[in-house]
Amino acid sequence: MERVIHRRLMNWLIENKKLYFYQTAFRTHHSTTDQLFYLNQSIIDGFQEKPHKKTLAVFLDISAAFDRVWRQKLVHTIQGTGINGKALLWINDFLRGRKFSVRFNGALSESRRMWAGVPQGSVLSPLLFLIFMNTIHHHIPPDTNIACYADDIAVWHSHNDTTESEKALNTTPKGISEWAENLKLTINADKTNYCIFSTDRRHRSSFNANIKIQNSQIKKVDLPTYLGVTLDPELRFSKHIEQTTNKALGKLNILRKLCGTSWGSRPQTLKSTFCTVIRPVLEYATPIWTPASFSVRRKLDSVQHRAAKIIIGAVSSTNNEKAEQECGLPPLESRCNLATIKFTNKLRSFHLDHISRRVFDKWKHSTRLKRSSTLQLDSEIRKELNLEHSFLEFLQEPLIPKNPPKNTCLAMFQKRRPCNSQTKRTGNNSNTLSR
Repeated sequence: MERVIHRRLMNWLIENKKLYFYQTAFRTHHSTTDQLFYLNQSIIDGFQEKPHKKTLAVFLDISAAFDRVWRQKLVHTIQGTGINGKALLWINDFLRGRKFSVRFNGALSESRRMWAGVPQGSVLSPLLFLIFMNTIHHHIPPDTNIACYADDIAVWHSHNDTTESEKALNTTPKGISEWAENLKLTINADKTNYCIFSTDRRHRSSFNANIKIQNSQIKKVDLPTYLGVTLDPELRFSKHIEQTTNKALGKLNILRKLCGTSWGSRPQTLKSTFCTVIRPVLEYATPIWTPASFSVRRKLDSVQHRAAKIIIGAVSSTNNEKAEQECGLPPLESRCNLATIKFTNKLRSFHLDHISRRVFDKWKHSTRLKRSSTLQLDSEIRKELNLEHSFLEFLQEPLIPKNPPKNTCLAMFQKRRPCNSQTKRTGNNSNTLSR
């Protein structure tokens, strides 16, 4: 029943344009990448102007927003969107009379009444939370941008003079504080921070904005993290790629635990483990950080090179490209370019009110800065491959053959490393593998 109500309620909200574009959580054809692209492209477009615009961004944190939803206010907000009658009565009954209990060490506590929050684990709860948060735009000035992913809120203002942005963002937190107080939500001032995005390093380091929220000074950070991506003032993504590399290298221990030089899982199992556990860490939000410099992106390639050698059981001195070809892993650069093209192809098919489409339609090609953006890199890739906007060739990933050709490293490796068996390592096999 909840799925039926969710589907019909979502369709009605979309058809009547009740959900505003800035909220991208729990919606089809919306993702964290769209949210990051909206913020990232807005900042880079300001960099490309002459004189370049500086962007002052505030990243807000709401404490336990999902568990502090005021139910009476939620029902009132739902009614304000135009939902009445039996549907409103059903949602009201769905929220009322909820109880919970805690089980610890086999003991079950007494049940207690829940007076706030939406039911955890329900299909309908995320949509009700979206409706509850769907009124924040009334407190945002027209010249200030906002993006929300559930309770992760980013507000920014771009201008040639950072003092103007400071004035604008001092007005915005006051409105957001009033909105949060009206909904009985708490903004965590300790985790709320702001960052200055600019190519002027001297001005960026010397300028300190005086932005307050709920009578608390918002602290300045140089490397804010938003939706899992670490941003830097010039959007070079060197710190994010470094953190992603370290995280993926830690997960490589999973492959090492599954195999050894003379024992362990089969190459097909190791490759599947890499593709499902490690590679998604490397490729999260690929269209956002792909414009980073080649020297920075090479750190991610080193992770796949190590994984390829572990999969086929090769020594560390094995050629990286040969190891990738042997186990059938396409280069990360090719997959990143493909992901960028697929992402921009989706943008062209979205409706005009989509959050990413809003930035895409305003974008103009500019070469004032040597660094490129997602859209500029996409146009360069399409010119190089001679691709039309509506045409896309998918990169198929080769599989490891079950019966590889003779006299190959993989064939010898499969012979001497059976599944769940241990054999002594011989000098001949190790010499052949090294060659």
